[in-house]
Amino acid sequence: MTKYDFTVDVTDDVFGSKDSSVVLFADFECHVEVYINDTGDDLEMYCTGVFVDGSDLSHGGELSKAIAKFVTKKVDDDLSFGGDLFECIRDEEGYYFDGNPGDPDACWRQR
Repeated sequence: MTKYDFTVDVTDDVFGSKDSSVVLFADFECHVEVYINDTGDDLEMYCTGVFVDGSDLSHGGELSKAIAKFVTKKVDDDLSFGGDLFECIRDEEGYYFDGNPGDPDACWRQR
């Protein structure tokens, strides 16, 4: 699995608040580890780790774990909706869709 740069505003809902307008850490920079599952028919990606200065936040204290969970959700949302990170990883890893949508023979391929 490869690590990718990711930046996100960590908001107050990191602690379960319903108000995401309060930004606790603006432009929080981290590295995220992403698992890629290429079934041919589908290209699935999801976050498996959040790192700051090489340290896995899920192994830290309560605040680190809460931030890791928050960032993981943001990353997974981006990856599942074809966001910027999805496109970056797709391009970096050389994946492309071969065929037309709806074509049963269409599939993801890697250069």
